[in-house]
Amino acid sequence: MGSVTVLTGPSGVRKKFECFPVASGLVAHSATDVEKKQCLLNITHKKSGLAVLQHVPEWAVPIVVTILGRMDWNIPVDKLWSSLSYFPLIEHTIREVARVSLTKKESLRQENELARDLSGRRQPASGSRWGRRRDVITPELLIEAKTTGSAKHSISDKDMTFLKKQAYMQGKIPVFAVEIQQRPNVMVVPAEDLDSECFDNKKRKSVDARHKKSYAITVEMADWLNDGGSMTIRLAGGFYTAVGYEKFLELAKRGING
Repeated sequence: MGSVTVLTGPSGVRKKFECFPVASGLVAHSATDVEKKQCLLNITHKKSGLAVLQHVPEWAVPIVVTILGRMDWNIPVDKLWSSLSYFPLIEHTIREVARVSLTKKESLRQENELARDLSGRRQPASGSRWGRRRDVITPELLIEAKTTGSAKHSISDKDMTFLKKQAYMQGKIPVFAVEIQQRPNVMVVPAEDLDSECFDNKKRKSVDARHKKSYAITVEMADWLNDGGSMTIRLAGGFYTAVGYEKFLELAKRGING
């Protein structure tokens, strides 16, 4: 932790702030014009005290470090502003932070909806570290939730095995919820935790992916499952059943195992 003198306000008043380095020649410090409780940072050129980025959320610092760290910013400010190499990095950083921010909002919405529909609660700081607490917990379920704007999302055999281990240690049923392009969730559950007699065999498919590291849930598959279909997916770590959201809620209301 060090300090940096920055230019603030329309008249360029100099103020000193505690800071920490984020890249060669760049530091981060509390935003100069908002309350500290908002947890927003400015990224500043240390030599000149001029802001490079303003109002960056704390969670976005790793993104800033990854992108802006590609260049050496430890140069005089006149050379910095006259170069054509730095501004594209700044613009790219802004776009990436905005993209991730939107994804976070979508994830929060998805988790809140799952918690509401299943009479559970969101886990604070879920996914923030190894051995994460998962996203939603209910008296019966431990749920990992993912949402994507892409046309598919891959379910990793390794992740499913780890989720099962965590859930079973707590006496809960593991569930992987996948939302693709804002369609209703696809719910993936170990096959042994669902009563097979609850499904229409005429609308049931099976896939064998035990020789792959993951299996992709696609847009088309999500639509089919949410239209009453069900699917057995065989991964190396076991058998799983994928069902649409309405069917899963129906099962959950009477107890997953019937």
